[in-house]
Amino acid sequence: MSNSLKTKNIALRVSLKEALFKKWEKAAKENPDTNSTFSGFVNDLLDQLLSKEIFNKKYFPLIQLIGVKGNTAFVKDTRNSEKLIELYLKNDKLYCVHCRTNDCEHVRYSLAVRELGRLQHFLRTARASHLVLA
Repeated sequence: MSNSLKTKNIALRVSLKEALFKKWEKAAKENPDTNSTFSGFVNDLLDQLLSKEIFNKKYFPLIQLIGVKGNTAFVKDTRNSEKLIELYLKNDKLYCVHCRTNDCEHVRYSLAVRELGRLQHFLRTARASHLVLA
């Protein structure tokens, strides 16, 4: 058996497994191309996550997420003397303090990174509606 066909078990938090399982069931009902096995579905999600990170590095090479705290995200923009850019939730939209808008490259980049899920508002909304993963 080749290495590509070997599997390795990993542990998932119960709450994460339950949320993923609900997402898989919903996806299977809505899209016939959804992987027919739960483990295959989880593998597809992880593959998409890795592909998204490659995409972000290609299309946003000069912006880097520094961190997320509370309802605020911080990015470094190397085009602006490596200036630290602050973004926060304003009227349920991500707002860039530097550009004074909710529609700029800093906002688009921040919405594309997985760490944005740490924003407290997004987490509360996701947990309240049982959609932990978008």
